[in-house]
Amino acid sequence: SPSVCPSLASDNCCAVDVSVDQTRPLDHVRWFQRVGAAPRPTEPQPPVAPLVTLTLRCVKWWLKERQIPRTKEGGLPTVAWLLMAVHVSSLKQTNHEALSKRRPMAALLSSLGSFFRHYQSLERLDGVLY
Repeated sequence: SPSVCPSLASDNCCAVDVSVDQTRPLDHVRWFQRVGAAPRPTEPQPPVAPLVTLTLRCVKWWLKERQIPRTKEGGLPTVAWLLMAVHVSSLKQTNHEALSKRRPMAALLSSLGSFFRHYQSLERLDGVLY
């Protein structure tokens, strides 16, 4: 797991993730950055968290509160759930529905609703992201 070490210069932080002969974690970071869920190191932090980031936080909270089995209990890894949420958040229909809302909470609820509707049937859990 990543280790976070505070910078000596200011309140900036650097994250260090050490992987040997594995590029999958880097692919995940790039995917999160591409959809705006994680900031790029060269860009300033946004003043308000993007909708996709808020959606991911809610999915993580839902996993914990509903006590969805973790990897060691036979469930999916948290990152798999988050990648599924990122996928649904990046769909045109999800973006259109969520961004048509005028209030931030309504947009968040729309995004979460899209996530749960997308994966409510077993046919959607075939391992393929369309």
